This record gives sequence, structure tokens and C-alpha cells, in this order.
Amino acid sequence: MLRSTRSTNETMTTSDEPRRRRRRQKQQLPLHDEEESKPVPRKKKERRRRRREEEEAEEPFWKLVLQVGFCLLIILLIVMGLFRYLYPHEIAEERENDDDGIMSQQQVPMQEQQLPVWELSEKSLKYDAYALFETFKKADANSWLWFGEKKNKKKEFWNLAQGLLDQFKALYGGETEVRALLERGLSTFGNVSSATPPSDLVATACRFRNHQDLPFKIAFGGYSVTVGRGNYFHQSYPFVMQKILEPIFHSLRMELEVRNAAIGGVPSFPYGWCFENFWQLASERIDVVSWDYSMNEAGGISEGIEAYVRQIYATTNHEEKKTMPLIIVKDTHLAKERRNLLQTYATKYEIATDTVLIHSDPAILPFLSLDEPPIGFQNWRKFGAPPGAPGQEAHHPAMAEHTLLGWM
Repeated sequence: MLRSTRSTNETMTTSDEPRRRRRRQKQQLPLHDEEESKPVPRKKKERRRRRREEEEAEEPFWKLVLQVGFCLLIILLIVMGLFRYLYPHEIAEERENDDDGIMSQQQVPMQEQQLPVWELSEKSLKYDAYALFETFKKADANSWLWFGEKKNKKKEFWNLAQGLLDQFKALYGGETEVRALLERGLSTFGNVSSATPPSDLVATACRFRNHQDLPFKIAFGGYSVTVGRGNYFHQSYPFVMQKILEPIFHSLRMELEVRNAAIGGVPSFPYGWCFENFWQLASERIDVVSWDYSMNEAGGISEGIEAYVRQIYATTNHEEKKTMPLIIVKDTHLAKERRNLLQTYATKYEIATDTVLIHSDPAILPFLSLDEPPIGFQNWRKFGAPPGAPGQEAHHPAMAEHTLLGWM
């Protein structure tokens, strides 16, 4: 019995040993929270360390604001520089929107403005439109070769020409003023000598003298300016010119045909090579072609216009076409490289000798500064289309400017 009691005690002691061991371990542990007593995994410690490092490395908010603002300022300066490069022409007056939404010119004259005293060059005094009219009209009046029906045709022609010249000077301030407009707003590149008229006038006269019994075709290309954006299509300067010249052509028993194939945002290169698509130049005889360089190609780079002139020459320089079309170029007066290139082609290589370059800004600005400008310069920023029509922006000519371009 003693043996059984001893074995029972030993068994109880053995079974209670783990319990007593755990109790002793609990008593030996320090008094901390249960969460802190648990071991922290290594990955969790690493994440906490990286988070602290990132928070310490993060820049203050005010530094971030300065960095973003500086970047935006640099972008703005680049955009402004590109804009000034593409649009180098000077804006003489600030423009603002009037009550009906149409751009109007802000004029706050401090004192009465006057036009400068125009001094015409020797070439203008002898060979502009008014001088040529007087010279050849006197020559016809003294000729005894014209009689009967031919004499009546001549008389009709000179009466119409006189009426156009009178209307031109009535619109724009007088004969001296319009002759100054033509001298300052147009450039030609013919050779001038004291013995003969300028070569460009001779070349143009030969075009009409040798013209066949076909419509006289003038084809325009270019940008939204030539399209007439902000105005009606028929108010664009190509059709203004057509309306002015049609009576003269009818008196000569000639038909005048004007095409305006301009498209907004279309540069002369590479679109200037698509003459067949624009004007059917390869399949038809075109007497005059034109392109506008004054807006999207206003930087003065000459490569585009050189490719344009070469393509016209290559397309028309064969026996069927006989002569290269007269070229009318509308450009800014600051594009000296293109002007020099046209001069070189006309005088050195005798290609496009009767090219006409229109750069109207220097001619127009003195008139716009007047308190009471001539009739043709009034309502200068009034568009022909209803208010709010697309394209009524400061860089698009309004109806009065298209009218002047057509006259010039």
C-alpha cells in the first residue's frame, strides 16, 4: 500500500511539474504590456524604418510650390518666345471687344494727328498706276489709228480706268495718299533704266497682249487670312479684287476667273507642291498664282517660298504653258530674306520677273493713327459676318482691310 501511495504521489508530482515551471516563468517576466512583450517580426520593423526615412526625406510643401511655379514660368516664356517668332509684326494699337462682341480699335487721341508729307520715289512718279494712266491715255488721244468700234472700245476702257482711280483716291484720302499707299505697301523686282520702263511692267503687259481667247485665271492659296475668316467668303480680298477688275476685263472682251483655294493653317511647304489639287495648274493655264506667307510663316524663312517658286517654274516651264504665271506674294514687311530671294530670282535668273509682293502694314499704320481717317479706314475692325462668327480675332483682317488689299 505504501508503494501504491508513493507511486501516486510521484505521478502527481510529475504531472504538476510543467504547470509549476510555467508559473515560475510568468513570475520572472518584467511588468510590460502584452503587446510589447510579443516579438516584432523583422519585415514589420523594416517597413517602419523605411517609412521614417521617407518622412524625414520628404521636402516641405513651400519648396514644392516654388519648383512647380518656376517650371510653369519657364514654359510660359518659351511659348511667348515662339509666338513672337511666328508673329513678328508690330501691333500699333491695343484692341478690345466692343459691346456687340466685334473687335474694335481702341483710339484715345491726345492731340490731332496728321499724315506725314509723302515724298514719292522717281519710279512711282513715272510708273505707278496714276502715272501710267496719264502717259498712255495721252498717247491714245494723239493717235489717229483708232476709229469706229475700236475707238469706242478704247474710250470705254479709259473711262472705266478713270473711274477706278477716282474711286480709289476717294476712299483712301486723295491721289498723293493712295500713291504713297501703293509705294509703301507693294514691292516689285523689275530692272529699272532711264531708257526703258521697268522689266516687270513690260512682262505684265506682254501677258495681256499675248493672251489667247481663254479666261484670264487668277488662283489664290494661303491661310485663314486669304480665306477671309471672320467675314463672308465673298468678302475676302481675292473676290474684292475680282469685283474691281471685272468691268475692265469686260471692256477688253476678256473673261476674268478668280479661284480662292486657301485653307486655314496650311503652309506653302509641302502644300505648295499640290498645284494640281489646288488649281489644276498642271492641266490648265493659270495666269496668276498667289500665296499668303504673312501669318503662319511670318518668321521670314525663305526655304518655303523658294520651293514654291521652283515648283511653279517646273510645273509650267514647257511649250504648252509658254510663260510662268505672275506671282502675288502676301507677306509681312519684316520678312527680308524672302524679299531678297524674290529679288534674286527676278533680276539674276530672270524667273518670275513681274512678281508682286504685298506688305501692307507700313502703309496702313499712319492712316489708323488719325482722329478722322479716310472713309476706307473707318470701321477698321468691323467684320462682315454677324457678331460671334468664327475667326473674328485680332490676327484676322476685318472687312475694311480685305477691301484695301483688293484695291492694292
